[in-house]
Amino acid sequence: MATPPADLPRTSGLSTTPRLSVTESGTWDDQYLPTHAGSRTMGLLMRRTLDNQKSKLTKYTPQERFSRAQVAFEGSLVKQGSFWRTWRKRWFILRSDRPLLCYYKSSVDLELLGEVMLDSETTIDVFAGTPGHFCIKTKSRRLVLSAHDDGGVPCMDRWIAAMHVSIRHSFSPIEQRERMSPPLKSIDDCGNSTPAVHVDIKQIASTSPILIPRLKQSTTISDDDGSTPLHLVRRTNSLHTMSDTHDYSRSRTSSSKLLTALVATSWTNRNISKQDSHQTNTLCSLSLVHVLPPPCVHFAVSFGSEHDHTAAQGMLVVSLTALEVGAISASEISRTEVECTQSVRRLGDHRWVRDFHGVLALPVSMVEANVVVQFDVFGITCPASESLKMQAPLGAFTIATQDLVADSDDGTPLLLDLHPREYPTTSSLFLIVEQVPTPDALKMDHLYHFASQQYLVDATRSSPPRPAAFLSTRGQTQVHVTEEMGASRTALSVVVAFIKMLQQRNRLRKDAARAAMDEIESRDVTRSSITSPMSAATPTTGDFTPVVGRPLSTVLHSETSSSRANDTASSYAALKARVDDCDEREIKYIQAERRYAALRLMLLEGEEHGITSCLKRSTMKKDETMEFMPTNLVCHSMRASTVQQQGHDHRLWTVVTHGCSAAHLHGFKDGGLRKKAKVHEHRLDVVSCQLMAVVATAFLTSVHMALDADNHWASSASTYFSALAVASQVGYLVDIESLLSTMGNEKGMLEDMSEGVHWLNRHVYIHVTPYERATECDCSSIALDGDDVVMTFAMPERTFYALPLPLQTRRRVKVTTVLFTQGINEVQSVANTVGGTSLQDEINRESLSTLMEYIGRYMQHVSRDQVVEVDRLLAALHGAIDNQSNKKQVNILVESSELCRRLGAGRTTCCKSGKDRTAMSVTLEFSKILVEEMGVKQGMHLCQTMRERGVRRTNVLVNTGKTMYAFNALQLKCLPSCYQPPPHTAHSSVTS
Repeated sequence: MATPPADLPRTSGLSTTPRLSVTESGTWDDQYLPTHAGSRTMGLLMRRTLDNQKSKLTKYTPQERFSRAQVAFEGSLVKQGSFWRTWRKRWFILRSDRPLLCYYKSSVDLELLGEVMLDSETTIDVFAGTPGHFCIKTKSRRLVLSAHDDGGVPCMDRWIAAMHVSIRHSFSPIEQRERMSPPLKSIDDCGNSTPAVHVDIKQIASTSPILIPRLKQSTTISDDDGSTPLHLVRRTNSLHTMSDTHDYSRSRTSSSKLLTALVATSWTNRNISKQDSHQTNTLCSLSLVHVLPPPCVHFAVSFGSEHDHTAAQGMLVVSLTALEVGAISASEISRTEVECTQSVRRLGDHRWVRDFHGVLALPVSMVEANVVVQFDVFGITCPASESLKMQAPLGAFTIATQDLVADSDDGTPLLLDLHPREYPTTSSLFLIVEQVPTPDALKMDHLYHFASQQYLVDATRSSPPRPAAFLSTRGQTQVHVTEEMGASRTALSVVVAFIKMLQQRNRLRKDAARAAMDEIESRDVTRSSITSPMSAATPTTGDFTPVVGRPLSTVLHSETSSSRANDTASSYAALKARVDDCDEREIKYIQAERRYAALRLMLLEGEEHGITSCLKRSTMKKDETMEFMPTNLVCHSMRASTVQQQGHDHRLWTVVTHGCSAAHLHGFKDGGLRKKAKVHEHRLDVVSCQLMAVVATAFLTSVHMALDADNHWASSASTYFSALAVASQVGYLVDIESLLSTMGNEKGMLEDMSEGVHWLNRHVYIHVTPYERATECDCSSIALDGDDVVMTFAMPERTFYALPLPLQTRRRVKVTTVLFTQGINEVQSVANTVGGTSLQDEINRESLSTLMEYIGRYMQHVSRDQVVEVDRLLAALHGAIDNQSNKKQVNILVESSELCRRLGAGRTTCCKSGKDRTAMSVTLEFSKILVEEMGVKQGMHLCQTMRERGVRRTNVLVNTGKTMYAFNALQLKCLPSCYQPPPHTAHSSVTS
């Protein structure tokens, strides 16, 4: 192999920065590039030859593919034909995920014409007599290229250097460490790493520890009668358990694994017997992310084959199942995503591997010697179904859970040969299983966490190479991603405080009306003999000033107060009707307060968990007893760290998601609040209360992100702390991203929410106070203060005095809310054609104006670099809103969310129910963040993986009792491509 010179030329573009962006119409701007031959004659012959060599399973599965994120170097070169020896200019792409050089017809017409695999025996020769000409030689190919017309010798040098770097980076680090220590550990080798263990058989029978750590040295335990200790061991390549105790002494050197109970002999030959395997293809469970998941041990999985890289292609899924002793049934525990990464990478000289992003979770409670699990690999033959009955089994491996954990707890990957083999012996299939460290659960005392999921994804090299302690078969840099979701307790506390505020408002009105009635009665008594009652019942405006000391606040909006100047409304009868109305409302408010307070008390005392108390399910939008609560209010968080930083420092991002804040109980036949000429007070109360709960959740989330009491995301916490300090001076910004359409009922919902946002901006303030008896942060009260509504948060003293100083000293902080909306479903497609989009255009322009006013105040408190960055993002948002037309301009959502996140705003996203379209938006946003800030390579695939196996599926489950997103076939087609879920995760029978 040609060795690169010591002084390598600069290879600009060699490490292409991953990106994940969408076009104005919502299509991926990072589409996959073709990896199969085009439609030309030679390509057709090549495909026919390959098809004949493929099995029935792989023939109809998608081809391998890669995206722009996997392009290391690209450009034009002139290639000499292998048959006619003619020279033609072609477009060459050097992939970063594999040492593969592909050439296409042109940069515009990306029709794949051929590819060359670069391996350890590849040589690159330069023609001395012809500048810019060089030759690539492999075992089976000789490729003559020329860069004479495209930069000459400097261009050639860059290409040669890029190929050398690509080979070094793409090969597994295993080859470099083979002489130091073997990174792959076969189950056959597990018994040879440590000496034999002497075990007391009586002690074994009496104890069964939950988790047995790997034994590093010999241990001797004598039995009571002083007899020679028996050696209880496991055979190397199966779960064969010796029934004869005399076999123990003969096999004492074959294994060092402690097994505390005998594994049933029914699993003896499961790894080598074809007829007994693959019973798990009858499973019907989907093993989604658990609600309230137990403590688990997590494993990253890679699938591969030997000698034949085509066997590792296609759509696959790996499931982990628990086998029942003495029966053939099984229970699925966990499952990876259906479509693993399409990039096949090389592992050593003979193996080809593909990685799954989703990790498998094994509950710690199942790590016992008598619990057996099986890894099953299925080829996807029916992509529209998640049922394993419809898929083709490729192989399985059975192992005791205790052995699995103990063999992998030192970080060494395990190589599991799959049995039986559906492929020829020349392309045996295997799994590589690596134990992944489990981070501590996220702690935010205003949230009730009920779901989590983890992923392990490859990223560009952004840090020093992995130290020797990290022995992994994956890339040099891996990003460990943890998704978590929690229901917000403020959904109850804010409602209780808001209803108390309504009672305060009701008492003020009642007292004012009674004072006016008393004055009218006193005048009528003196004039009763000479004055008619009607003439005496028309007082001046000053006669209605309440006796409480100040005029009625404008925030005390009322249907009757708007016509106060009317003589009829000023009459004694109208005042009497107002008092009666206040009495009726008082009864309703008291009943509502007791109901919500009881729910909150049960939550605090643990009698009711957060899913059934503080989470209003999407199916309860029209429930009269729950109308003040926001629908499906949860906080979706994501943490990420590179493997080198695992356990030390994470990056943290959050999005608060919810159903739209609207009065669903009152219907939308006549539109929403924005359309009504006369304010419907109760409707506005409902919308305002729901929005205040959203604001409270976003604010408390910002506080916890800024303080980081456990020091888990220190690098992010400093940024969030600075943003919170600025917000305490210029106001707390809340960004609501809406996916509602502008036709039908959703138009009325949007009108309700937009008016609620205006009400927030006019009246609502935040106040923080210390409370020595407080154990957690929560909303303690909502009170009237003239025209303003002040939402007070009581915090433990330790938390309060850790806040930015301006937040401690200022009396209150103004809330600024912006609402950016863009419909994306099939109803919006109809509205764009025959309806109208003027409503969302108006709302977006109003929010842009509010945001620009906020930015004007914000710029005075940040550095010059931040000002430049904000100006750039603001210009992009301004351009997206100015280009609004009758199409789905989804970049309004993308640009506004990115800008508001940079401003330190509380990010929220909503649709009608906050579970389907919202899930698509949040996963897109998180994937985009991971690509841009953590260098994740395959953002599109990670986005789909999060939609398929992530916590959003659990959110659907707790809302509807079903596991599918509520999309039918038509709705899937009408969604922009970047918002489309995997087809097997959607169904039309789900209630939204």
